Amino acid sequence: MIDRILRLGKETALYGLSTVLGRMLNFLLVPLYAHLLLPEENGVLATLYAYIAFASVVYGLGMEQSFMRFWVDAREEERPIVLRRAGGAALVGVLLSILAHVFRAPLAESLGFTPQDAPLLSLAAVILAADGLAAVPFALLRMQRRPLVFASLKVSNILLTIVGTVYLLAVEHRGIEGVLTANAGASIVTWVACMFLSRQSWHVPVPSPATSSTVRDLWRFGLPLIPAGLAGIALQVVDRPILRLLTDDATVGLYQINFRLGIFMMLFVGMFDFAWRPFFLHHARDADAPSLFARVFTYLMTLLATVFMVVSMFVDDLVRLPVGGSTLFPELYWAGVGIVPWVLLAYVFTGAYVVFLSGTYLEKRTGMIPVISVAAAVADIIGIVLFVPVFGIVGAAFAVAVAHAVQAVGMYVVSRRYLSVPYEWRRVSILAIWTGAVFAMDRLLEPTPMSLTGISLEVGLFAAYLVGLFLLRVVRKEEVGELSSVLRSSRNHPAEGA
Repeated sequence: MIDRILRLGKETALYGLSTVLGRMLNFLLVPLYAHLLLPEENGVLATLYAYIAFASVVYGLGMEQSFMRFWVDAREEERPIVLRRAGGAALVGVLLSILAHVFRAPLAESLGFTPQDAPLLSLAAVILAADGLAAVPFALLRMQRRPLVFASLKVSNILLTIVGTVYLLAVEHRGIEGVLTANAGASIVTWVACMFLSRQSWHVPVPSPATSSTVRDLWRFGLPLIPAGLAGIALQVVDRPILRLLTDDATVGLYQINFRLGIFMMLFVGMFDFAWRPFFLHHARDADAPSLFARVFTYLMTLLATVFMVVSMFVDDLVRLPVGGSTLFPELYWAGVGIVPWVLLAYVFTGAYVVFLSGTYLEKRTGMIPVISVAAAVADIIGIVLFVPVFGIVGAAFAVAVAHAVQAVGMYVVSRRYLSVPYEWRRVSILAIWTGAVFAMDRLLEPTPMSLTGISLEVGLFAAYLVGLFLLRVVRKEEVGELSSVLRSSRNHPAEGA
């Protein structure tokens, strides 16, 4: 079991080359936005990217997930057909982008933007079309287990975006338009490169009667994922437009900049998701698959809980780090740091949801995914409306965490109908209680940011937290020893093949 989990870990790390490095590089733009854009401009940019996120689900038509599910079951000669039919659906997105460009003025007005913002929607349409065209080719790389190629393309995309953004924002002073122009250019280049590197896989033989139903099957599996995806995106970004309605652009800008500090948790969840879906599809037929999936869940929760503690303890120091003659974030954004623990917790529940999703995917029962996602999105919206007037932006972040918990629990209840997994709930419960206790202690002691006393206290608490994981047997010495043994064996006798 450990050897397969180790392989999952290695593939997660390889995907992490793109996810961690790329996101960390992208995170460097956040201070740039904070210093060179007004809070109101950051609010507009955040709202626009929220709409892009919603639209990307419609553009995708569920084909990325549908392709992955049917590609793994298809015969070798059928796989190019599945690829081409799934990839062809992206042409719908191209048509939508053309319409968005033609009708950009009324579209801008309907979304609450000014007429001067209409050109921004054309740039957003280009981003959506290019990313939509690249979605299935990227999924192909994942299913072919080519994480290094995948990582190279993703990192290149982000590097292009960063270079373009820095130039257009810091040198040309083109504001929000510069940010979107850099993003659009990088998306187009990435799509072209992705198609070039996957070109051999698109050669399609003459379709046989056995593959004539592929299109219907792809759409039948993928279409239910659209409302699910929209609801899922709502969990991630609907808080911005609603917060904008309840407050103003400056408050949304404060919220958005601090929300991005959740990137440290999002990185781990995102890179795990990239590796996990191909992993459970390939190992679903293993005799010990349920036990394997349960152990993966335990290890994932332990990792995410540790990340939660690190970021929650040191985030006040992070935003105050000296950079040049200023700090990483301007002082006016420090007031929003209180949302960060709730953002991190939301991503922990997202990680649990990703694991629980395996049962519905394996049985091709995607019909309940939209129901669960809509229920979570409704919980998010209700929570924001109720909590923001009382607790401000912290209330919005708390609502997001609650909504993600609803999504994870809902998926667990549904997925267990199709796949019985003996999750190690006692072990995970001890982990949750211990993490909550140390977090509460940190909040009660209130360490002073960027002071020797405060940092020393935080380091001591974190060390105690790690020791507690071993003493409470959340992390077990025998498993660490087995992992070390497998690592030594793999170095001495490299595995051949997948």
